[in-house]
Amino acid sequence: MKALKIILTALLIIILLLAAIAFFLPSSVTIEKQQEIKSPVNIVYYQVDNLKNWSNWSPFQADDMVNSFEGPSYGPGAMRFWESAEMGSGKMTIKEDNPFNSVITSVEIFGQGSGEGNWTFEKTEDGTMVTWSYTMLDLKYPIGRLFGLMANGMMSPIFEKGLTQLKDYCESLPDFSNIEEVDLEMQAIVSYTDSCTINTMGEKMGQMYGMLREYMAKEAIEMAGAPIVIYHQWNPQGTIIMEAGLPVAAVVPGTESIESYEIKACKAIKGVLIGDYSGLGDVHNAIDAYAKACGHSVIAAPWEQYLSDPMTEPDTAMWLTNVYYPIKY
Repeated sequence: MKALKIILTALLIIILLLAAIAFFLPSSVTIEKQQEIKSPVNIVYYQVDNLKNWSNWSPFQADDMVNSFEGPSYGPGAMRFWESAEMGSGKMTIKEDNPFNSVITSVEIFGQGSGEGNWTFEKTEDGTMVTWSYTMLDLKYPIGRLFGLMANGMMSPIFEKGLTQLKDYCESLPDFSNIEEVDLEMQAIVSYTDSCTINTMGEKMGQMYGMLREYMAKEAIEMAGAPIVIYHQWNPQGTIIMEAGLPVAAVVPGTESIESYEIKACKAIKGVLIGDYSGLGDVHNAIDAYAKACGHSVIAAPWEQYLSDPMTEPDTAMWLTNVYYPIKY
């Protein structure tokens, strides 16, 4: 009986001591880890800012996890909900983002608590330095605060695992060094649309530009930029529908077959080819892979812009072509 009293007294003292310690502990705790990734900043950034991409690397992903999404694909208002017997259920929301620089998320783990994630991305000589911090908020007294005392030691390995998986995934992606995101201004064009096969594409394109130049000469309209071709349908085994366009200063009347309109300002993925046109397929494939890696939605037909004139530049190694894919942001 005396031994039992001693044990109970000791337990009471321990409980009171823990309660006293918890009283002085903070109601929030932050875990922070860093990792350098040998990938461009924009590639790493979109793995975080697009919540659908978290399944590629997140250390909290479970085999039985079911994800659903609401709001935009990325940026403020994007929401991810998850349900898992192993990891529980919760909700993550993008609160704020500064493209290619930072992302702030709010996290609610249903029935357990809430927190705020803070990501920063800094360009380095070899790639991107990523800093991931997470603040556990409103830790309840006393159990939550005592857990917070141990949280750094418990959670740090998980965050390190996540950053390592993010690094491995990003570095496994293709080389996107010739790909960038740009803001395109509105541009008026005159254009002619026709169809052809891949074997007659070059000849058809020459005919289309010939018609446009003849019309512009007749109407005394000057070009205001490099020629473009918009691809409305690409089928190398069948019919290709393309629109040849010449930029002009402003919309002009046009004819029954020649249109004139404004290409709206937009954000686009831009790829660059230096060399003959045989390499254009690789540029298109790289842009497509980039869009998928970042989670971008292409919203309009892609086009090519020919900055070199083969008639005046015989060296094909010097030809410069830009390729644009309009995207939603």
